[in-house]
Amino acid sequence: MQVDLLLTTQNRHAEMRRLLDSLCRQRTPAFRLVAGLQDADEAMCALLAAYADRLSIEIVHLPRCSLSHARNRLLSHLRNDIFALTDDDCVYAPDTLSRCLAFFAGHPDVAACVGTPVDLDGQGRAFDDRQDRAEGRNRRVSRTGAFLAAPSYVLFFRRSVAGKVGAFDEELGVGAPTPWQSGEETDYLLRCMDCGGKVMRVPGIRVAHPAAVFSPENAGKWYAYGRGRMRVLHKHRFSFPMRLVHVAHPLLRLLREPFRPRWGLVRMFKGRLDGLFHP
Repeated sequence: MQVDLLLTTQNRHAEMRRLLDSLCRQRTPAFRLVAGLQDADEAMCALLAAYADRLSIEIVHLPRCSLSHARNRLLSHLRNDIFALTDDDCVYAPDTLSRCLAFFAGHPDVAACVGTPVDLDGQGRAFDDRQDRAEGRNRRVSRTGAFLAAPSYVLFFRRSVAGKVGAFDEELGVGAPTPWQSGEETDYLLRCMDCGGKVMRVPGIRVAHPAAVFSPENAGKWYAYGRGRMRVLHKHRFSFPMRLVHVAHPLLRLLREPFRPRWGLVRMFKGRLDGLFHP
């Protein structure tokens, strides 16, 4: 059993090097990186080549396209039993992939699992390598739970899921030709459940990622993310009260975290409110 890591990148060299270094520290060699490069520059190609003697890397050259379209192109390159959705600014704990493989080997009835997202600190650090522990117990993910702490970079699927679920919805996600600039991974997870797939949350599988930044410069992004969330709720026929809960959530965060920058949460609220009536 091995893992295919499906990655799309846009020439973020420092972040990519950090990801590759974390992959070199994995306690299992049973994985390969399928790197989808959009308009890759020479420096990015040289960076990946520099790791070719330590990692199994397949490079797939892609045109400039949406994230969902890129992932659909990469699905045709699956070769192994498990696949993951990787970001170039992720960092894997040394035991991330070994724990992933052990979990799927021990749970043949599970179609997908959700790991634990961890925030990187200001120096790009996330894990104490001397610690090897898992907190909390594994538990089944409900349809409502698919929206909670389940970003794409902590999702792992059996390859057989792709044959049942099909392609990512190219109307959703960053770069889509619609107002719905998020939610493609949540939609995919929900569709996996709709096909009868069992999804489990596994706290011991940890992946780090930079914390979300709320600023005036990226306020438009958070509006579009809010629209995407509401589109997914509408598409999967969640109740109107449940959609209202998602609209109210950014406002509740503002009350709980009064010193957090307000720009992103305010725009997210507006995106979700607009999406409530114009899904």
